[in-house]
Amino acid sequence: MKNLKLVLGLALSLFCISNTQAQNQTEHNSLLYSITGNGLKDTSYLFGTVHLQCADDFEMKDKVSNAIKKSKEVCFEVDMEDPKTETIIMESLKNGKKLSQQLDSLELIKIDSLLQVKLGMTAKLLDMYSLDLISSLLGISGIKCVDKKYYESEILTIAKENNISSRGIESITFQLESLKKSTDKQTVLSHIYTDSFYDVMPNVLKAYKTENLNALMNICLSETFMNTNEIKYLLEIRNANWTKLMPNMMKNKSTFFAFGAAHLGTEIGVIRLLQNQGYTVTPIYN
Repeated sequence: MKNLKLVLGLALSLFCISNTQAQNQTEHNSLLYSITGNGLKDTSYLFGTVHLQCADDFEMKDKVSNAIKKSKEVCFEVDMEDPKTETIIMESLKNGKKLSQQLDSLELIKIDSLLQVKLGMTAKLLDMYSLDLISSLLGISGIKCVDKKYYESEILTIAKENNISSRGIESITFQLESLKKSTDKQTVLSHIYTDSFYDVMPNVLKAYKTENLNALMNICLSETFMNTNEIKYLLEIRNANWTKLMPNMMKNKSTFFAFGAAHLGTEIGVIRLLQNQGYTVTPIYN
């Protein structure tokens, strides 16, 4: 499973929160923000990624590249260069329940038909993987292209070219545990058999090109796509953890934070949580 950690990261980042919270969000047509004030000596940056795009549509804007180059460190959700990351993911998959252990015979027949239509693969071929991962793979099946580019990989390349260090803000183990706690069998099945589930990724990519954070959040507001438990474990807890760690990182050096765009917006998003701590978070338009 090439780039499996990015596939899982994508699944985590696609979930959004309730309509009531989004209505109070200030309109921003930018996914890059400067972080200043509250005693910081140097400017840090916050960038919302969509994790992957078709190569033909991919664009790393100059303002993003320039912000990376001005920073002393790049911080992703997980450490992109830790050799243990992929091993932990594969071990997690191997130790989890197989698809045939999670579904009864009728459910297997139904999901087999879905997998053949969406992925061109059978349930038997994917039996070693968990239902959660199957859902992740189905979620990105709406990206109809062979050649894809990964934002994290491109950011890491720029950092390396400029001798900028990189790190992760949470462990892959915690990320996998969050995914496990966030959902259950019935929730996953309700997602993958809902037509709107397959519209999310194409629509997110369209909104991403215009850098409209509100549109990105609103696309994911359907209750059939994310329930209260998913909100808690995939966004709320993780965002709160990150914004407790970010101040010390920014205090020590200018840091470029690259997180899934869905972590940025709304009242429990990283932007608002940093503002609540006294930081000035300003959109960068060009």
